[in-house]
Amino acid sequence: MTRQKHVKRHRYSPYATYGYSGIFGGVVLFLCALYYGVVWWVAYFIAINSTAFALFGFDKAIAGGRHMRVPERVFYILAIAGASPALFVGQFLFHHKTIKTSFRIVFFLIIAAQCVAVLYLFSHYDIFTF
Repeated sequence: MTRQKHVKRHRYSPYATYGYSGIFGGVVLFLCALYYGVVWWVAYFIAINSTAFALFGFDKAIAGGRHMRVPERVFYILAIAGASPALFVGQFLFHHKTIKTSFRIVFFLIIAAQCVAVLYLFSHYDIFTF
């Protein structure tokens, strides 16, 4: 029996792959929103949430297959960056990551910390005036 040569396959990091694609998509959406005259923080909110929602839906679509999944750490970073509303809606719309307890606990802690931060900003500073 002949021995097969071991072929080295390139393995790409899912953090780099989905992180860079998410950043690229978010920047494109952000620039498009700015071009149409949207205020910068609204453009950021639209871009980060649209990117997170799309990545969440994509991860659900490839779940259970042989494709490289989006790591949970990417979703945590997006949630911390302000995409927790899109991820919360995506969780129930796509029925994705609703049973995994570790994800739900960390995600809930991120949302709780963001709520505390927003309440603090509302009560101590006048930064949310239009």
